[in-house]
Amino acid sequence: MMSKTWAEKNGAVNPAPASAPTPGYAALNANGTGPFILESHQPGIKTIWRANPNWWSRREHNLDEAIFTPIGSGPTRVAALLSGEIDMMDPVPPQDIPRVDASPIARVLTGPELRTIFLGMDQRRDELLYSNVKGRNPFKDVRVRQAFAKAIDLHLIRDRVMRGLSEPAALLISPLLFAGAKDFRPATVDVEGAKKLLVEAGYPQGFAVGLDCPNDRYVNDEAICQAVVGMLARIGVKVSLNAQPKTKFSPRCWQAAATTPRSIYSAGCRTPMIHGTYLPTSPVAGTRTGPEGPTIWAATAIRRSTRSPPESLSKPTEASATP
Repeated sequence: MMSKTWAEKNGAVNPAPASAPTPGYAALNANGTGPFILESHQPGIKTIWRANPNWWSRREHNLDEAIFTPIGSGPTRVAALLSGEIDMMDPVPPQDIPRVDASPIARVLTGPELRTIFLGMDQRRDELLYSNVKGRNPFKDVRVRQAFAKAIDLHLIRDRVMRGLSEPAALLISPLLFAGAKDFRPATVDVEGAKKLLVEAGYPQGFAVGLDCPNDRYVNDEAICQAVVGMLARIGVKVSLNAQPKTKFSPRCWQAAATTPRSIYSAGCRTPMIHGTYLPTSPVAGTRTGPEGPTIWAATAIRRSTRSPPESLSKPTEASATP
């Protein structure tokens, strides 16, 4: 929530689209009434908050300063945490959770997240942009989409790629928010059944198609896409994986549906009505620069790691995460 006056004055009434070459004014300037004041912000390098001495509510933290430093490499983040260089990191690579938990100075906090990772398919165009199928669009045929669902083993992705830190989903909305989710189940893996559906749809030899995927946006995002490539190969679908940093992926994939240059893409969805939050939320920082001023805050939930004991947070805290 932002001040209307401040937003109109600074041209921040409408959010900048994901495809914009530069971020909007509100992305780099604070306008809020939170418990922390934004002291400095260097995009992709470092952001510093300091406690707001005029915070209007009861102080619920013991921090004087919070420093957020993007560290894109998972191993580097873990090394920084275990060396004491930083006090908290998010996310923790699943393969490093045992190592962090075994450390005498750190522990991992895990919990369910509202985000659902999914595959989106171009069902709008009459011919796919990135495919060897010409003159028609395979994804307009429900049998092809059903074949993909039967070929992709969500349980195997959970066990092998996510190391048990995910749950197969049948709906985009989190089961934590929709009690009826228990009545829905993902498609049962059936490779032979998937092949039969492709034959019925007119693709007995399968087909080739391109898959766009981020490689630094979600936990194990590229690894999940690589697993999908192998699973679809079992039914004759040859997938060309285009894994990119989110700075390149987002502008490409979040254009208007009619113009987006993609055939299949992997992305994450959170429930729109509470977009920007996770279920077990833990406020990290709120900022403001003046009386008009948006509460800027961050929430962490799944695979968060902190140094222990908790007393380590009594001093200025430096937190790091992916950019």
